[in-house]
Amino acid sequence: MITMTPTKHTTSPKEVTASPDLNETGNGLAITSLVLGILSLTGFFIFTGVPAIITGVLSLRKKQKERGMSIAGIVMGSVSTLLSLLFILVLTAIIALGVTSEPSGMQGGEPSFNIDMPVDSSRT
Repeated sequence: MITMTPTKHTTSPKEVTASPDLNETGNGLAITSLVLGILSLTGFFIFTGVPAIITGVLSLRKKQKERGMSIAGIVMGSVSTLLSLLFILVLTAIIALGVTSEPSGMQGGEPSFNIDMPVDSSRT
């Protein structure tokens, strides 16, 4: 037969805290960096890529436990940010070339229509 005996608590009610100390758990920034890095690759690009880099670097500087998550967030955020900047650069170049070039159908300021379609006389 098992008997249960009450145990005596050695801590006073003043010592009990409702939430854990965030400095002791220590991987909040690493998780944030990882999540932002994943989001940056799934469509949010530069809006979450830069914060992923920042939180990852802060996590590494604080020497938090999860270095792998911090590094992964930094890498994904960096790749996403570089791809976003490259896309913006290419888009700007395409727009600039389109604005400065003359449309292909314009010759001497007048549109030229060159319609060489065979006439099907059986339809008339």
